[in-house]
Parts: sequence; structure tokens; C-alpha cells
Amino acid sequence: MPRISDVMRGQIIGMLQAKKSQREVAKHYEISRCAVQNIWKKYLESGTLCDLPKCGRPRKNSTRSERLLIRLSKANPKLTAGQLKKDWNACESVSIWTVRAILRRYGLFGRIAARCPYFSKKQIKNRLNWCKLYKRLHPSFWQGVIFSDESHITLHCDSRKYVRRPENSKYEHRYASPVVKYGGKSIMIWGAIKYDGSRLLVRCPDRLNSQGYQDILQCNLLPFYETEDILQQDNAPCHKSKSTMAFMDNNKICLLSDWPAQSPDINIIENLWGILKRNVSQCRLNTTNDLWEECQRQWFAIPTEAIQGLYRSIPRRLHAVIRNKGLNIPY
Repeated sequence: MPRISDVMRGQIIGMLQAKKSQREVAKHYEISRCAVQNIWKKYLESGTLCDLPKCGRPRKNSTRSERLLIRLSKANPKLTAGQLKKDWNACESVSIWTVRAILRRYGLFGRIAARCPYFSKKQIKNRLNWCKLYKRLHPSFWQGVIFSDESHITLHCDSRKYVRRPENSKYEHRYASPVVKYGGKSIMIWGAIKYDGSRLLVRCPDRLNSQGYQDILQCNLLPFYETEDILQQDNAPCHKSKSTMAFMDNNKICLLSDWPAQSPDINIIENLWGILKRNVSQCRLNTTNDLWEECQRQWFAIPTEAIQGLYRSIPRRLHAVIRNKGLNIPY
């Protein structure tokens, strides 16, 4: 809203002193009633119409120079406040804290960048085309798909943890988060889920080859698989090898064809891995056997409603990929 001139303020005070209501004055000058009320209140308190001296240190930079800083940040979001300060030609020298304050005032906050897969142009195109093709299917189609995947579970989780502690106690044992060098011990597991909530969890060799993967399918998937089911798997080498494809054909396993590469955001079992790892990380475990037993307990404790909710989210995921032109989606 433009600033109300001193002349208009005097006219407003005159009308109010002439017993005109604030609503009538606001309507006459086409301004808000709150503006009239503030002018009258300031006049009663200070006896003047002019702006009073403002407290605090005056701003060094103009609005125009701040907009330049914002454009620099938006053009390259990964520049730090210190780097932006060097590139920003402000009228006067400012501190890095001022730069950060300006960025925050315009809604640009420093955050840790999300980790996501790298996409080539071909992969983006394949993801987009695949989602456009499968979005035409009725949502009930996905209820017949078995989603499967492998994942590594570490014995000592190195993820960031938050703690509430007093001052000067950063390195006290009870407030610290111990980190195991080189990631510590881990196990590799393979899992599969169905819409009705039934699921599989198998401990795998640390390095899974085609024969090992086929043994897992032979012993675990075939009893689990029904004639009308469709198996989803990603494009790992042991999944797409000639011998594995021949195994699928010989056992009449129907595959969800042309699964796009680098697409964990579409595979709903990835969300269950996240739940499993989060729950397991809260337990104190000493050996990989303890880790495996806890993984089994937590895996089968996941509610069926959670799995069905993930299945119902698949059409939304496909639409989100299409809206984002084949790039990452927040799933």
C-alpha cells in the first residue's frame, strides 16, 4: 500500500475531529478503516502527523539491491551465504549474518540437499513414458503386483540423530552418537509384498549374483506366487541376466515389463525399507544374527493398512512423475 501523505493525514484528522466516523472517512479517501484508526491513534499519542524516528539501526541496503541478492541465490541455490556475499555488489559492505537474514526474510532457508538418484536424459524420458503408459490402467491393477527389492541393513546406524543437552556437554557420552568406521557390520535382505499384507523376508549373501537370486526365487517366491500375480523387480544385473530371465520363463513368472531405471520413488517397498530401518535403529543390537532376528520381527509387525495405503498411492506417484517431467518426486 502506498504511503499516505502528510496532507491527507491532516485532512483525515480534521474529519475525525468534526465527528465523522472512521468508516465514513475510510470510504471517502478509499483507504482501509485500520489505516484511519492508526493515524488517529498516533495523533492522540504523539500529537503529530509526521512519522516518528524509528528505533534500531537503519538498513544499509535498498530493496532493489536485496532483490539482486535473491536473484543470485535462486539462479544458483547451492551457493553459500559467504559465496553470495562475494558475488553481491551491495552499496555498502555487509556481514554474512545480514546476507542470511535477508535470504530468510524472502523465504530462502539453508537446508541439507535431499539425496536422490542421478538421471540421464534417456532415463528421464523412459520414466516419463512408462508412467504415461501405466497411468491408463485401473488402480485395481496394482493390487495384483508383487513388489520386491533388496536392501542393506547396518548393525550401527550412522544417520543423523537429535538430542537435547545442556550447554558445554556436546561430547559427553550420553549425548554423543557413536559412529563405526567404514559403516560397521551389515546384512543384505530381500523382501516381497502383496496387497493383502502377506510378505516375505529373506536373508541374502552380501554379494548377490544371478544364481543366488534364482535360489531365493525358487525357495521363497514360487510358493508365494499365484497364477494371476505379476512380479515387479528393478534392473539390477542379477535380475536382468539371461539365466534369470530364462528361470522366469521356465517357471511362468509374469514380470512387470520395462520397469524404468533409477525409480525407487515409484517402488513402494522402498518406503517399507525406510520404516524397517528406522524401527531397527532404535534397538541396541550386538551381532548380525540379532540384527536379522530384529528385522524379521519389525518386518512382520508393519500393519497391513500401511502396505495397502502404499498400493493406493501408486496412481498418485505416476501422476507426480508426469507433472515433474520425469524427475524425482517426494515419495
